[in-house]
Amino acid sequence: MDSNTGELESDYVANSQRGCSYFFGTNSLSSFLTKNKLLSVIRGHEVQLEGYRMQSWKSKSFPQVITIFSAANYCDSYNNKGAVIKFENNSLNIQQFHFNQHPYYLPNFMNLFEWSMPFVSEKSRLTSF
Repeated sequence: MDSNTGELESDYVANSQRGCSYFFGTNSLSSFLTKNKLLSVIRGHEVQLEGYRMQSWKSKSFPQVITIFSAANYCDSYNNKGAVIKFENNSLNIQQFHFNQHPYYLPNFMNLFEWSMPFVSEKSRLTSF
């Protein structure tokens, strides 16, 4: 949840914006991390302008939640960076990248299969006996 403190009115709060999933606060997160002997939760599927976001609460030195989002310029409208996490030599590195313009759009955003069907059917009509 977007919060400077990570505090919620209860352990989990329904995500009314999406109509599915839940927000979790520091109490439930700390309990989960302790119970499972984990340092952090790495999660995805939430647009981040920089491609990632690290959140720490209660003076933790390592982020308790890392959100990673790899789809740069999501839906061609967010102008966000993309990012990936790389684990190398026992260290975590985040690599950001910018989006590139699409090289070509088919008419009316058709997929290649829809676009090619008239040509395929014409070709099969001409070659049938």
